[in-house]
Amino acid sequence: GYMGGMSSASHADNDDVIIEAACFDREKVAYHCRQFKEFTQSGSRFERGIDVAYTTRALQRALDLLSEILGFEAQHRFASHEKEVPARVIHLSKALPEKMLGYAYEASDMVSAWEKVRCVVECDDDGFMITPPSWRNDLHIPQDMVAEACRMLGVPKDFDVSITLPLVRAKTNHAAVDRLDDSVRSCLVGHGFYETFTYTFDHPDDILQFSTGEDEVVLLKNPISSAYSALRTSLHPGLLKQVKRNLASQTTDVRLFELGRCFRQGESVQEQHHLTVVMTGRVFPESWRSNQTFDFYHAKDFLVKLLQQHGIQIEDLSWSAASLSGLHPHQCSRLYHENNEIAHCGLLHPEIAKSHKVTQPIYFASCNLDWLVAHQRLQSRYMPVNHFPEMRRDLSLIVPVTVQYGDIEQEIRRVIFQFLKKIVIFDRYSGNQIPSDCYSLSVGLLFQHPQRTLQDDDLNPMINELLVQLSKKFDIKQRGR
Repeated sequence: GYMGGMSSASHADNDDVIIEAACFDREKVAYHCRQFKEFTQSGSRFERGIDVAYTTRALQRALDLLSEILGFEAQHRFASHEKEVPARVIHLSKALPEKMLGYAYEASDMVSAWEKVRCVVECDDDGFMITPPSWRNDLHIPQDMVAEACRMLGVPKDFDVSITLPLVRAKTNHAAVDRLDDSVRSCLVGHGFYETFTYTFDHPDDILQFSTGEDEVVLLKNPISSAYSALRTSLHPGLLKQVKRNLASQTTDVRLFELGRCFRQGESVQEQHHLTVVMTGRVFPESWRSNQTFDFYHAKDFLVKLLQQHGIQIEDLSWSAASLSGLHPHQCSRLYHENNEIAHCGLLHPEIAKSHKVTQPIYFASCNLDWLVAHQRLQSRYMPVNHFPEMRRDLSLIVPVTVQYGDIEQEIRRVIFQFLKKIVIFDRYSGNQIPSDCYSLSVGLLFQHPQRTLQDDDLNPMINELLVQLSKKFDIKQRGR
């Protein structure tokens, strides 16, 4: 136990031994076991509740064994009852059994059943006064006594009644989360991905490869193994192990995804619901034609399509270069929705790939599903077919290397707020005839009016204003001018 040490331990030269039997308070035992994180068999028994009246008999049994086996003789005996435990008396009305079960027992049968389990029963006009034996810690309320009678007597053979319950569908956030998970699974399976499941626990070293620091890792105080002693901060480590397992079995084209909870240590433990996909190998099945392999832009395109399918407008999304733990510093990006980071993607860091002996590129894409479940649009929106022709304007721009395309796209949508249907990038070039600190970017702007055919006079003022603003804000010039 925990109550003594060497000073109170028994030794071979001891002549006098004090035997004590006690019943400890179940609530205090449960509290201190959890406070000090020490759990014993006796502690678990006290938590569940033991027979208080058996304490004296247990002490006498210990004395008898010492006397019979070792020849000890009891010299003195005293008893201390710090707290008397009153007998439990349960009042059970006569109408309760039929109300609970839908059928009734004879009063004499119930009394006989309770007395068989050593209950003391007194009957009156209102019902029964039942005193359970001290060792039956599971009998506290009238419903317990009804259940005990049902256990002893069983269901009458002639009982046959149908029970009708109303179907109530409560609107909870769990239903929305489940629907989103099902929708995400359907989308991913349609793109050729396979769902996988990994452990929530992992080794801290594996978790730290994809974490910003040890401070955010949640360590377990009583892990089942040192290999599973921390809660994952992302789904990346488990998926990387799954990819390695597939590559080791000569499966080089891998598309996997997982939906799961991730945990980070802050002022308190933060729990988030995430989706992470991993892709490597060929995009299409092997054939005699050229085989395209997954790259960084496939991961970006996947995230955008997933969000679009759940009602998020592409105009509200913006990309920004990022440096995330575990991912390549030059092939990693964050996805924002109105300045809120909602997803990221990138190539596995070369150092981590080398440590895991992986030679082919592996790409990850991850999305915060807690954000998506709050912002998804469940209702489909339809637009009439536009019969008027599209107009297109192509712009070739000389862009400083420090300017990101996301900033350019935001400026285009800010200035050209009318009739703009789509923006496409059809060329990017750096080399001869382009300054070393710049690159050439060619974008196509597609316009369409829902009620008439657009004219040059509708577009030229906006295009001219766009070029002025790009030059003023980003020092971007139109190529050839």
